[in-house]
Amino acid sequence: MKLTLTKIVDRNKVSAKGKAYVSRSILCNEYGDRWLSGFAGEDNASWKEGDTVEADVATKGEYLNFSVPKATHKTVATGFQPAPDILRLERKIDAILAECIWIRTKITGQETKEYHGEPNFDNPPSAQPTIQ
Repeated sequence: MKLTLTKIVDRNKVSAKGKAYVSRSILCNEYGDRWLSGFAGEDNASWKEGDTVEADVATKGEYLNFSVPKATHKTVATGFQPAPDILRLERKIDAILAECIWIRTKITGQETKEYHGEPNFDNPPSAQPTIQ
């Protein structure tokens, strides 16, 4: 999906496992005042406000997450372009996983460990009940 960037905010973060990463939040014309969250990295380092970029957008509960399309990674790195059917299936699998995470959150009342928003540093995973 093409997105026209209106604001980019990067934040240094640390995961629950202690790994440092850079969280990138963006606003774009296509989603108005709804923030999209993702990771800053090599594939989107050149993005700046006003650019029109290609990104995959996934809804995870009430959050919107973005990522650089997998086809872009493979095409840039190796020149390989996956078949459209494979890309379509990857998108469907991502959507199904997002729904499963949302359902599990609604049933258990607890956030999942998968990234979909701000980490909860007040309630580390070791203090959270486990799902049997």
